[in-house]
Amino acid sequence: MATRKENAGLLGEKLGVTINTEATNPKADVLQGWADRVETDPEGVKREILTTQVQDALDVELTDATLTSEQLQALLDEPDVDAARAALAELQGSSTSAGSAEPAPDAPTFTVRVNDAIAAYGGTFTDPDQAQGNRVIGADPVTAHWTPALARGLRDGTLVEAQD
Repeated sequence: MATRKENAGLLGEKLGVTINTEATNPKADVLQGWADRVETDPEGVKREILTTQVQDALDVELTDATLTSEQLQALLDEPDVDAARAALAELQGSSTSAGSAEPAPDAPTFTVRVNDAIAAYGGTFTDPDQAQGNRVIGADPVTAHWTPALARGLRDGTLVEAQD
């Protein structure tokens, strides 16, 4: 497994994003997952990275999976945090989501499971934004659409990408 610095460098080279390897997040396994997927889903990986960075920079929870990489980057480029939060609120208010709990059909999918420690005790992760029947994620790999909750679970290590 590559180091955090090596993975951050690879992602920066491939996607043009900057990742602070001195910060505690994202964790090494999250960076490794992004590095593993950068060749097959560069736009999805870039959107995940930028979403994580926006959430950290603005101390918000992004609930809109339809924001583009360009919109997320514009939020990060805004020097005034309050102005960025206002822009985010406007973007989320103008989103086409009609309050449906179902993820967009074109949202990227991931095969995930709970981490080994949670699985050892029979624990699960619940994502209410997944389609009916796919909301509970346990030790067995499940294919799930990208949602803010799924991204948060991957970022904090509760969920891991299942290996094929």
